[in-house]
Amino acid sequence: YSDHERAPELLFSAAKSYEKLGDDRNQMKTYQLFNKIYGLDNKHSALLIQGLAESIKIYQKRGNTRKVKSLREQIIKEFKKRDLPKNSISAKYTAEAAFALIETRFQAFTRIKIKGSMRKQGKIIEKLKKEIAGLTSDYGDMLKYKSLDWSIAAFYRIGLLRQVFAEALYNLPVPESLSD
Repeated sequence: YSDHERAPELLFSAAKSYEKLGDDRNQMKTYQLFNKIYGLDNKHSALLIQGLAESIKIYQKRGNTRKVKSLREQIIKEFKKRDLPKNSISAKYTAEAAFALIETRFQAFTRIKIKGSMRKQGKIIEKLKKEIAGLTSDYGDMLKYKSLDWSIAAFYRIGLLRQVFAEALYNLPVPESLSD
């Protein structure tokens, strides 16, 4: 009955039923079947994006970070390719995926410590400034999805970038070459 007009929604409902039963394996199989049968049909783009987002949750539970990253990238690619409307549920899932991909770089940024000689500290500060510019641009790009929650989160991270940088400068250790 895959050609019935309600078949895509019913197949998707079956996946949600498996979720309620706690059956991740069949839930994932159902999303994969949905993608195989209806994935190329633009009429079902919103369900495709939602199914990919739900699949991410399953792979996160399993600890499969590679697959999670791959699915996040796929959500963004599908959203752009299908020219889906901004400020929609699909845009929300896409913004969430984009935020999560950027978040990895943000976490790495917060772990950078300024230490060493004056020259080394200067290089680290320049690296931090470049990373701030790149992350600010990436978080700014998220605004195009017009997802209120994720736009607020992006603005918060942009402000936090500067706060983390200011705190790092404030807590700068005396360069090793000047400690004598």
